[in-house]
Amino acid sequence: MARTNLLLLLTLLTTNLPWVYGAAEDKGGVECPNDLNDFCECSYGVIGSKIACQGGNPEDILRRLANQYIHWLKIEDCESSPVLGILPAARIRALELVKCNLVGVSVGSFALLGLELRELTLSGNKFKTLPNLGNMPKLLSLNVAENEIADVDEKAVAGLQQLQQLRLSNNKIGNVKGVEKVSKSLRLIDLSHNHIKTLPDYLFRRFNDLRYVDLSFNEIERVSSNTFNGAGELTELRLSDNSLTDIDGQSFEGNPKLQKLILRNNGLNESTFGNLRGVGSIDYADLSGNKMEKIPSLLHFKNLTTLQLDSNAIGAIERLSLKHGGNLTKLSLEGNKISKIDENSFKTLGNLLTLGLGGNSLTVLGKDTFVGLVKIEKLGLKNNALRGLHDDVFKPAVGITALDLSRNDLLTISTKLFKGLAKLVYIDLSQNRLSVIEPLTFDRRIASIHLNANPLNCGPGMEWFMNWATGLNVRTAPMSMKEATCVVPEEFAGKGLREVVLSKVNNTITNSLGSLGATGQRNGLNFFGAGLPHGAAGIPMLTQSIQTVPVLGALSRILPGLRDIAVKDSGLLRSNGGSTDKLNSAIEDFAAPLVRMSTGNGPMYYDIEQLVQAIPKIIVHADDTSEASQKFFNISAIPPNVLAHIMKGNTIPGIDKETMKLFIDKYFSRIVNMIDRLNKGEVTEEDAAKVVPNIKTLPPVIVSSFINNEGLPMINETSIEIIKGYYMNRLSLDDDEGSEDGNILSSSPFAGKLLKLIPKGYNMKKISQSVIQEIMNGKVPNFGELPEDLQEHFKSNSADLFEVFQYSQTSMEELMKKLPNFDKSHLNRVKPYDIGEIKATVPNAEDSQKWNETVFIGTCVLLIFLLALGVIYTVYLCMKIRAMRKALPQKETIPPPNPRNMSFYPYDSSTPREQRNSDLRLRTSGDRNRMA
Repeated sequence: MARTNLLLLLTLLTTNLPWVYGAAEDKGGVECPNDLNDFCECSYGVIGSKIACQGGNPEDILRRLANQYIHWLKIEDCESSPVLGILPAARIRALELVKCNLVGVSVGSFALLGLELRELTLSGNKFKTLPNLGNMPKLLSLNVAENEIADVDEKAVAGLQQLQQLRLSNNKIGNVKGVEKVSKSLRLIDLSHNHIKTLPDYLFRRFNDLRYVDLSFNEIERVSSNTFNGAGELTELRLSDNSLTDIDGQSFEGNPKLQKLILRNNGLNESTFGNLRGVGSIDYADLSGNKMEKIPSLLHFKNLTTLQLDSNAIGAIERLSLKHGGNLTKLSLEGNKISKIDENSFKTLGNLLTLGLGGNSLTVLGKDTFVGLVKIEKLGLKNNALRGLHDDVFKPAVGITALDLSRNDLLTISTKLFKGLAKLVYIDLSQNRLSVIEPLTFDRRIASIHLNANPLNCGPGMEWFMNWATGLNVRTAPMSMKEATCVVPEEFAGKGLREVVLSKVNNTITNSLGSLGATGQRNGLNFFGAGLPHGAAGIPMLTQSIQTVPVLGALSRILPGLRDIAVKDSGLLRSNGGSTDKLNSAIEDFAAPLVRMSTGNGPMYYDIEQLVQAIPKIIVHADDTSEASQKFFNISAIPPNVLAHIMKGNTIPGIDKETMKLFIDKYFSRIVNMIDRLNKGEVTEEDAAKVVPNIKTLPPVIVSSFINNEGLPMINETSIEIIKGYYMNRLSLDDDEGSEDGNILSSSPFAGKLLKLIPKGYNMKKISQSVIQEIMNGKVPNFGELPEDLQEHFKSNSADLFEVFQYSQTSMEELMKKLPNFDKSHLNRVKPYDIGEIKATVPNAEDSQKWNETVFIGTCVLLIFLLALGVIYTVYLCMKIRAMRKALPQKETIPPPNPRNMSFYPYDSSTPREQRNSDLRLRTSGDRNRMA
C-alpha cells in the first residue's frame, strides 16, 4: 500500500512538471480593470499583464490598480504636476512614465512601489539632474534617456544597490565622475549622445560585472591606458562618432573578454589600431569612417572574424597587409580610394566568406587578384571603374554564389569569365556599358543576371542571350523592374528582352501565314512570301542563332510541309465552310512553339500539335453564340498553355488581335452573366457549371490572376472581380485530392491544402502575385513575404502548416534557402550587435532563467527526497516483517515419511477437515497462553 501511494505521488508530481515550467498562454487584449479602458489598453501575455495608457494621472491609475500584480505599466503624456508626488502602493514590476514633463520627484515618490518595482523608465522628461529615487534596493534597471541631465549626482544613485542597467543617452552630460558611485552590480551603461570630452582613469574599475558600455556620439578625444582597467567582464564597447585621435596601446589589456569594438567615425589612423595590445579576444571590429590610409596590422587580433574598414582613405591593398587575417570571414573595404590590389593579397584569407570592394577606384583586376579565396560566397565590386576583366580572375573563387559588378565601365564580358563557377546564382551587371552578351557566355542557368541600365543592342548579336534567358526564365532586372530593356535598334527601343524574342518569332510566323491569303497565289501557292529569304529548298532561312533554340528549330523543320497548301478564296478566318484537313493539319504543325516560348517553359514538340488543334475549334465555332448551340466558342477546348498566352493579350498567329478579343469578350460576357444569374438565384449550380469552366481546366497563371486581382488585357476589372468571387467561394470544392484531371490544386496537393489553411473570407489581394504563383506551382513560398496577419495565423496553426509541407515539391535544401533574407541588389554587410537591443527586460529574462533553474533543482531535490523516503520506508517494512516472523514460535517438525512406503504424496486438500480445525485450536490457545 505504501509503495502504491509513493508511486501515485511521483506520478502526480511528474505529470505536473510541464505546468511548473510552461508559460501562460497569451490572451492578447483583455478588459482593463476599474474603468481604465477609456485611455488604456490592456493585455495578458506569457510574461504577465501589460497596460499602456495615453494620458491620465499616474497617482489615479496606480490607485485603481491597487492589489493587482502588473508586470508592465506605461503612462505616456501624463497629466501630472512637474514634480512627481508620492505614488500610492501597487504591485508593479516595470513602470514607465514617458514624456510627462517631469522636472523632479518628491522624496519617497517610489517608496511604496519599492518592494515589487524592478524596472523604471523616466525618459523624455525635463530632468536637469539625475532624480534622487531614495532607497530602492530591488531596482534593476533605470532609464532616464532623453532628458536634460548635465551630471550624475552621487547621492541620486546611492540607494540603488542592485542596479544592473543605467541608460543616460541623449542628455547633456559632460562630467561622468558620479558614475563611479553606481552599484557594483552594474552590467550595462549607456552614455551615448552626450557631451563627454574626457574619461577619468579607472572610471569602471568598481564594476566587476560590467559587460556593455556605449559612449558613442560624444566628444571624446583620447582613451588612456587605465580608463577601462578593472572591467574584466566587458564584452562590447562602443566609441563611435567621437573625436578620437589616440587610443593608448594598453587600453584594453585589462579586458580579456572584449569581443566587439566599435570605433566608427573617428580620426584614427592605421598605426593607432595596429598597436593595440590585449585584443586577442575581439571577433568584431568596426573602423569605418576613420583616417586610415593603409590596412592596419592584425597581428594582435588573433580571433578577429569581421573587419569593417569602409569609408577610410586606403589607396591600395598590399600583398602582406592581410597576412594575419586568417580567421576573417567578412571583410568590407567599401568607399575607400583603392586603385590597386597586389596579386595574392588575399592568399591567406582561406576562411573569408564575404568581401566588399565597392565604391573604390579599381580599373583592372589581375589574374591572381583573388587567389586564396576558396570559400568566398559574396563578392562586391560595384561602383568602381572596371573596364575589363581577365578571363580567369574569378577562377579561384569556386564557391562564389553572388557577384556584384554593377556601376562600372564594362564594355564586354568574356565567354570564359564565369566558367567553372558552379554555385553562382546571382550576377549584377547593371549600369555598365554592355551592348551585347556573346553566345555561350553562360553554360548553365543562373537565376538572376541583372542587365538593366545598359545600352543593350537587341540585334543579331544579342539573339543568343535573349533566347537563352527567355527559355530558362532568367531574371534580367531587380524585382522592382519587369526586365532589362533594349536601347537599339529603334524598333525594339524600350522593350524587354523577352518581349523582343516573342515579337521576333510572332512577326516571322504572322508574315508567313499572311502569305497564305496573298492575291494571285491561290493555286499551287508558294507559302513563303517574297519578304522572307529562302534556302535551297525554298524554306525561310532563320538565322543560325535562332535555329539553336529548340522551338524555332522545330519551326524550321515544319515549314516545308506548308508549301503546297491550297487555301480557299475567302481566306483563313473567313472560310465558313471550314478549312481543309491539310490546312488545319499544317496550322497545327506550324504555330505551337510560340506558346511554349511565351510561358517561359522549355519547348516540347508535342505543344506544336496541342496549340493549333485549338485553332479549328475557335474558327469553326466563333460565330455561333446561341446558348443552345454546341458550337459556342468554348475556352475549355483551348489547351491551358495556349489560353495563358491569349489571356496575356497575345494572339495566335494568323488570327488578328481584334478578332481574338471579340471571341474572348463574347465568351466572358456569357460567363459573367451566368455568375450574376447564379448569385440572384435564377439558375442552379449545375446550370452555371455548364457555362463557367471548372477551375481545374484553367492554367495556373490565369487562376492566380483572378485570385490576385491582376489585370488581364482581355477582361475588364469588373468581370475579373465577379469571376474571382465565384472561384474563391468554390476553391475548396474543386480540390478533389483523388482527381487526376490536371487541376492546379489536384496536381499540386500542397497548393490545395495550404489554401485551405487561409481563413475563409480573407482578402487575397494582400498576398503578392509571386507568393500565389509559388503556391500554385507546389512550392513553399517565402513566408516573410506574407502579410503579417496571415503570418500570425499560420503561426497559430503551425502544426497543420508543417503537416502540409510534406506535400510540397520543395526540397529541404531549397526550403532552408528561403530562410535568409538576402537582398540580391546589394551584397550584405555584417550588422553589428546593437546595444540598443538590450532592453530593460534583460534582468527579467535572467531572473526568469534563474527561477526556472531554482524550480528545476528544487524539483529534483524533492524527487530524490521522496525516492529516498520510499526506499527507507520499504526497508523499514521489510525489517519489521522479518522481525515479526522471528518472533513467532517455531513449530515442531515431523520427519517426512519414507516415500517408498507411500502410495501417493499428500496434498493440502487431502488433510481431514477435523485435523485442520484441531491444529488451529491448538495454535490459538498457545498464542493466548504466551500473551498471558
